[in-house]
Amino acid sequence: MHHQVLNSVIKLTSHNDLEALDNCLVEIVADLVPTEKIELIHFYFDKERKTIANTLQIVFSPNNNIHTCGFLKDSDISVAILGCVTANFPVLAPLSDKQWHFILPIKVNNKVEGCISLTSAIDLNSHREIIEGMIQIYANHLRVINESERDELTDLLNRKSFNKRIGRLLDVQRNEQIRRSKEKQSLKRRKPISHDKSAWLALIDIDHFKQVNDTYGHVYGDEVLLMLSRKIKENFRHSDLPFRFGGEEFVIVLEPISAQDAAMVMERFRKEIEEFQFPRVGKITISIGYSKLGVEDFPPHVIEQADKALYYAKENGRNRVFRYETLIENGALSSTNSDSSIELF
Repeated sequence: MHHQVLNSVIKLTSHNDLEALDNCLVEIVADLVPTEKIELIHFYFDKERKTIANTLQIVFSPNNNIHTCGFLKDSDISVAILGCVTANFPVLAPLSDKQWHFILPIKVNNKVEGCISLTSAIDLNSHREIIEGMIQIYANHLRVINESERDELTDLLNRKSFNKRIGRLLDVQRNEQIRRSKEKQSLKRRKPISHDKSAWLALIDIDHFKQVNDTYGHVYGDEVLLMLSRKIKENFRHSDLPFRFGGEEFVIVLEPISAQDAAMVMERFRKEIEEFQFPRVGKITISIGYSKLGVEDFPPHVIEQADKALYYAKENGRNRVFRYETLIENGALSSTNSDSSIELF
């Protein structure tokens, strides 16, 4: 048993990717304790940590060795799981005469960030020590990975984390499409179910940022970057993905919303920055270009599209927002336009 635990620790700490780490944890727990189903749940809270903003669920069934990953609705989160997270204490409860539910919280930096839920035919309380030990090792390693994926100045996600984070987001969306397709088939609807929501990728660039550095110095330039990153955190959902790509360039990936809502979100943020008074520097503006990010799209290609829209905003007055697809439709851009300036991967 000790040899098995040691090998499990080595295996768990060998990963530097969040998705691989999550999958490894549920597989290890399944090997160490008798269980029928394991759920690893990440909670994303609002800014005051008062309300759960989003929930990512990874389900592993040892019998068929299948992982599934998707976002949960609030109504799908059980009272037992919410109680575990709220009280920061394990929950052990019988589901029936033949099934037990064992839920343990996951803490990162002394804050509950999720939980692991096990369904078993036996009372797993006797296995609590080994499960909690693996969760603690997982949480410590998760903290290290999270820190490595953050920009040192702004604490936003950094550029090197982009591919992994986007890959996981698209996987979740793909699973959601499959689920919806199955629902449609089971309901045998005569009319197709309409889902007009999609993810969006936006490039945000500070207008005339070089002048800020030249006039006020890099210390105040960094202060502008810090304040802008704070505004990004305040104005976008916790479940959206904000990145600092370097210099004065930021990337925001919006979770699926309608085209109309995406336009409203982008314009609202542009106006928020336009009206904000930055310390010493005063008023600055930003330009935004964005494009649709579908599950079958190649992310670097979408970045290039968003950058073309951003370039168009810069060339047409700055302090503006443009959507790539709209520019193509109205003839302002052609799909073969090659004025993109962003350095791709």
